[in-house]
Amino acid sequence: MTPRRCVSVVVVAFNSEATIAKCIDSVFETAAEWIERLVIIDNASTDRTCAVVKKSEHPVELIENKVNQGFGRACNSGAKNGESEFVLFLNPDARLEHEALANLVAFLDVRRDAACCG
Repeated sequence: MTPRRCVSVVVVAFNSEATIAKCIDSVFETAAEWIERLVIIDNASTDRTCAVVKKSEHPVELIENKVNQGFGRACNSGAKNGESEFVLFLNPDARLEHEALANLVAFLDVRRDAACCG
């Protein structure tokens, strides 16, 4: 399958200073050719999560919430404004494995009636 930029990755973070950099790195190290955008929604962290995200060498959109909006609402705000064919919601302590995103896109490509997969 030929890679194409068709996935928005949305990460909702709260006090994720210790894990967010590795999460971002894993996305770009394993699936950069699939990523249209990576959005980090910070849910009013009190640690250095936002500073870590801002220092990333990768292209990341950061939305800094002044109050913790909760996971679902933050996911919606991260998915909004994107025009990607697919959205991947990824936790800040998760890491993408090689070919994981390619396999998910391939699965959804042949199952056009599927609304989601995991």
